[in-house]
Amino acid sequence: MGFMTELCVESNVRDSFEYGFENFIFKDLVGSRKIKLHSNALKTMKRGFGKLIDSRDFINEKI
Repeated sequence: MGFMTELCVESNVRDSFEYGFENFIFKDLVGSRKIKLHSNALKTMKRGFGKLIDSRDFINEKI
């Protein structure tokens, strides 16, 4: 899906949302060179395009 939160990750999440997919974003497995861009992209995606989850919770089946 990508690495840069505010670029390819957010673009893919928005596109897949438009196609009716339920999105889960591993918040601890994406990043950016700029923490503010990263944080803002996570907030935007959480607001309406997907659910933010932690990879450890997923691995331990807490999700």
